[in-house]
Amino acid sequence: MYCISINFKNTSSDERQKISFSATEKNKLLSKLKKEDLILGGVIVSTCNRTELYVDLVEGIKFDCIDRALSEFKNYSLERLYKYGFFFEGRSAISHLMKVCTGLDSMILGEDEIFHQVKNSYKESVKDGNSSSELNVIFQGAFNCAKIIKSNTNLSKTPVSFGTLSANEIENFYKNHVDGESYVLVIGATGKMGSIVTKNLVDKGIKVVATTRTHRTNNFTALKLQQYSDDYVKMVSFDDRYDYIDKAFAIVSATSSPHYVITQNEFFDSVKSNSDKLIIDLAIPYDIDRGIKNALNIELLDIDYFKNKIKTNETIKLNEKQNAIKIIREYLEVILKKIYVRQLLPIFKNSQDLSVKSIGWNYVRDNMNSEEMYELLSVCRNGGI
Repeated sequence: MYCISINFKNTSSDERQKISFSATEKNKLLSKLKKEDLILGGVIVSTCNRTELYVDLVEGIKFDCIDRALSEFKNYSLERLYKYGFFFEGRSAISHLMKVCTGLDSMILGEDEIFHQVKNSYKESVKDGNSSSELNVIFQGAFNCAKIIKSNTNLSKTPVSFGTLSANEIENFYKNHVDGESYVLVIGATGKMGSIVTKNLVDKGIKVVATTRTHRTNNFTALKLQQYSDDYVKMVSFDDRYDYIDKAFAIVSATSSPHYVITQNEFFDSVKSNSDKLIIDLAIPYDIDRGIKNALNIELLDIDYFKNKIKTNETIKLNEKQNAIKIIREYLEVILKKIYVRQLLPIFKNSQDLSVKSIGWNYVRDNMNSEEMYELLSVCRNGGI
């Protein structure tokens, strides 16, 4: 297998956009490469952070043929491709795919989304008839490896983003302090941080009252929030925020305001009950008046709390990364042996060479490692032992 990767590590989003693929373009390029007998199959992964072409080459085809084909198809110069691209072949290409699927090659270490993106790209290729038997073994093996790592390490279970950590804190608070229906008031829900928190809460089945500036209700993020069911996200004016404080079990504020958006006096004037509340202030300068935390039933967390948690979680992730790499190495051996067994079996079945048959197929299958199988395969293809 051969892989070309252009990703976030050394390119801007504008640069990656130049070589991104739609589903139609993926099918068109892969079909073209198959028709020209350059590849037996291929998969193209195209996300906001990466474009990757994985191909099972026809025997005898050189890698630069694929480089040129990709360059011509996307009108993306070879000079730029060689400047920004990462190139992998054979064992290293399979290892790279496994690292991508497990989030080891992601901007946020261990993130889950890339697994689903790669899986969907692979399914597209299979559906369009563009995969190959060898790619099927490799991709399905990579998916199985990613599942093993997810189950046996804390790599993807240890969040390192403010939005995810905030939603997790709110979920835990909800389970331990809330009896009955309630909601989270998210102030600044149409901002980057607020929208991430809102999405995470909705995904957890927690209801949200989201504030937006009246004159900004048509901005892109507000429209995205409005796509959620009214049962989960209620959009209200920022000016009405104090009306929703009393019945909220948690309040998240993430605005760019230079002043407090929740003041101590107005907060306590708005609260009619003594129920416990969690308040999360993700703004710099602070959105929430510090005097509020003096109340016995109020827990106030600020951005420094989450920074410390992120630092701790990053250390945990780095330790888990080593465990994940160990699993990848072990599973890479499993995938390679499956590939070489498939290639060696017909040679053993059809060979009249006594030296080949004398080795014994069962011994090859059960006792040889992938490197020994590869050496045997090379020898057999070059005329026997």
